[in-house]
Amino acid sequence: MPFVPGFDHDVFVSYASGDDRDWINRFLDRLEPALGRLLPGANIWIDKDDLRKSRNFDQDIPANLASSAALISLVSPTYIDRPYCVRHECRRFKDLAAGRKQPGQRFAASEFASELFGFRCPILRMPDSAYWNDLIPGATDIPFCDDLQTYPVGSSAFDEKFPVLLRELRDLLRRMRNHCTPVLVYPRRPAPELAEAHAVLTRELHAQSYRVLPEDEMDPARHVPRCELAVLLLGRNTMKRPGRWPKLSRVWKNPSWCGHRWRLKTPASSNNAAS
Repeated sequence: MPFVPGFDHDVFVSYASGDDRDWINRFLDRLEPALGRLLPGANIWIDKDDLRKSRNFDQDIPANLASSAALISLVSPTYIDRPYCVRHECRRFKDLAAGRKQPGQRFAASEFASELFGFRCPILRMPDSAYWNDLIPGATDIPFCDDLQTYPVGSSAFDEKFPVLLRELRDLLRRMRNHCTPVLVYPRRPAPELAEAHAVLTRELHAQSYRVLPEDEMDPARHVPRCELAVLLLGRNTMKRPGRWPKLSRVWKNPSWCGHRWRLKTPASSNNAAS
């Protein structure tokens, strides 16, 4: 699942088809694993050349853009000459980002008031800075070029800019994730009899923009005070081994929060229905 709940992708990379795709591929080869190490599960969406013939541009690209948490625009003279890049990706994402901050929406909090959720990364120098007015005005600029060329991937100039982009992405996606409502689902690694129920539940919570805890093997009881909801999945053998969750069971008695216990019935009794 993506790092930020409620999205199908963490990053959408927008580029012009006439630009250097070999450079773009090498750029992604650096970005994807680096971001994944910092933010487990983080993923990147890009329109791949080998899939273009089978894609429905009128549906596929807008849908993936709308379901992405952040945008990286690899800007160039070719890019600003492409109506699709400018109108259907940059301008559309600008509208989507503004909608996220409307009253009652997920990111209406003051900490996101000036957030644009997008980064402009020029890969060739623009002839006129006035073009920025159409490409997410006010977005952070992280250039990967000088006046003459794109920085080769792995060069000292590239390696100077790459950590800047990586840090900006990491910080934005972390803030977005931390802003999601936390829900405790326990155990984190369920027994085989509960694995399917656990997977279905966590996927649905993630799709509905909830942050599922715990995210590590540390004591899960520390998450309880800040969770809006807790779900304890009980299998046939769970209650026979209470020592596996003694700290959690003590916190469970705290009246400041509410826990929901789901006991899965055996297939023989109810086809795995939950009660």
